[in-house]
Amino acid sequence: MDIQKIQQLLEKYKMDYWIITDYHGRDVFSQQLLDLPQPFFTSRRWIYLLPRIGQPIKLVSTIEKHILDILEGTTVCYTSYESLKALLHEYLYDQKVAMQYSKECQLPIVATTDAGFVELIKSIGGQVVSSGDLIQELYCVLDEEGIESHKRAGEKILRIRDDVYQTIRKGINEGQPLTEWDVLVWIQKAYEKYNLTCDHDMPYVAVNDHASQLTFVPTSENSYTLQEGDLLLLDLWAREKEAKSIYYDVTFCAYIGKEIPKDYAEQFEKVVGAREACLTFIQERLEKGLLPKGYEVDQHCRKYFEQCGEADYFIHRTGHNIGHEVHGPGANLDSFEAIDDRKLLPGTLFSIEPGLYKKNIGVRTEVDVYIDDHYKLHVFGEKQFNLFKI
Repeated sequence: MDIQKIQQLLEKYKMDYWIITDYHGRDVFSQQLLDLPQPFFTSRRWIYLLPRIGQPIKLVSTIEKHILDILEGTTVCYTSYESLKALLHEYLYDQKVAMQYSKECQLPIVATTDAGFVELIKSIGGQVVSSGDLIQELYCVLDEEGIESHKRAGEKILRIRDDVYQTIRKGINEGQPLTEWDVLVWIQKAYEKYNLTCDHDMPYVAVNDHASQLTFVPTSENSYTLQEGDLLLLDLWAREKEAKSIYYDVTFCAYIGKEIPKDYAEQFEKVVGAREACLTFIQERLEKGLLPKGYEVDQHCRKYFEQCGEADYFIHRTGHNIGHEVHGPGANLDSFEAIDDRKLLPGTLFSIEPGLYKKNIGVRTEVDVYIDDHYKLHVFGEKQFNLFKI
């Protein structure tokens, strides 16, 4: 870890300590923050104290006193629970302490510290605050290579999308139409061909009312066969297989046929309007030298849909942070599923993906957005993701 940078951030956010802790390998997120080897199992709790000033402190059991030797800092051993509590009191009394915590669990992606440990720190006089801002600054600000890997993944995904459309059309024309499952398998093979991975996840391939289910994943048993007149939603996300690659995550809608139905086109235009309203809102803030907060963008998107009379059909957050994980720990565009009051920082990447989901029609448009160090907004891929005809 870059201890100096962490201490600068602790100073910036007026925090005295950052605690990272785990027991029995339960908190994989905290292990990842310290870049510990995986799997990292211990039979006793360990606590890593990162102070605003001075060397980190490794609180470890005497039974496993060498468990954190790979980390920088001074090792301090405890024996009993009471001795650990006394040490925590010595270091953290009347201190502002950042933990993987969020008030009322409004940011569940960072809230991995168990409630009892939070109670313990409060009981010895520590003031507990969320480490969400620290995590975003340390792990979500991308370097140039990260952005380049994102762009490369995007070029491949757009190529795959075009090939998918051609493959669907060819199957229909030749009397051998594909199912949703067939398309998903085809995409997975294309990912392998282009050295892409979506890790443990699978893309969404959804037709007609399946697209209204928001996160429909086809199987060989539940799939529809793609036919003329079908409405297709395709949500593709992937990254290159290299260790520090960054995800590309986009969603497209298409009509299989020559004449796009009016109600489908109108619904799609509304989500495009919401997407553009979000981009305009962020751009206007940046031009004033202001960084919008995640919840503010989501509220702006919901206001747009309210004005359209469609608010009841927008049933998820407006967007999410993107990094080496497709749903990263940085600021989400969210005032609905959670309340993310973190700023959208320069160097961070996030999606804007409004959608409307009615009984037989589900539409979504999704673009990836990046704010550079000069407060300039970059929309990757095709800004105007059109409603395609296959």
